[in-house]
Amino acid sequence: MIVSHQHRFVFLKTVKTAGTSVEVLLRRFCGPDDIITPITPIDEKEPVEAGLPPRNYSADPERERQYCALVAEDRLEEALAYHGRGNIYFNHMEAARLRALLGDALLKDYFVFTIERHPYDRAISRAAFDLGMAAYRSGQARKAEPDAIIAHIRRRIAAGAASDFSNWHIYTVDDRVVADAVVFYERMQAGLETVLSRLGLGGTVDLVESLPYLKGGIRPKGLTGAMLPADCKKAIQGFCTREFETFGYKP
Repeated sequence: MIVSHQHRFVFLKTVKTAGTSVEVLLRRFCGPDDIITPITPIDEKEPVEAGLPPRNYSADPERERQYCALVAEDRLEEALAYHGRGNIYFNHMEAARLRALLGDALLKDYFVFTIERHPYDRAISRAAFDLGMAAYRSGQARKAEPDAIIAHIRRRIAAGAASDFSNWHIYTVDDRVVADAVVFYERMQAGLETVLSRLGLGGTVDLVESLPYLKGGIRPKGLTGAMLPADCKKAIQGFCTREFETFGYKP
């Protein structure tokens, strides 16, 4: 999640939509007073080394510096202890919680945007993340097998874990979309170009060259949302009714 006072925008980071990659791209536009939440330490290494660290997300600047120092020293397991505990702002922060901290006026005055993705494909990506993230954090990314992905999706459905499948709560307040722009994962480059142009930052980066590819190597190739079993599709439609209705996703 990013709140840029310098360019007056808020990036609400959704789950399994390439949000980490976009967040790292956006850091290059941020000033010293902007709020940038930390990402997984292994993904944090390159931006920290490039002088693009997270900042202003906690009440303790020294703790933020320690986190970045551990990342720079490749002490990633130790850095994890600083990653999500005791922070005021965090990566997948909901608009409602952000509004409570910063005030409704800021969300109205700043340009708020987010990213969304077809719920079926997002479910596959989330399952792959759950199954492969422990290895990924240690630098040993491994792809899960398609059967394991589907089995995991069914387990999460049985558990009623709606948050595994829906991002709706992140960019809505009182069931209303508060983002001024929703960039669609399937049309990422065009969507980001439109947003950057709206912010007066258009043409400042080559998106093809600049957008980092983070958390790659986890999802199996060839498994698409269209290939999910009918029972999985039906359940995901139930969890994500508002997304299907609002954005016209095909069931």
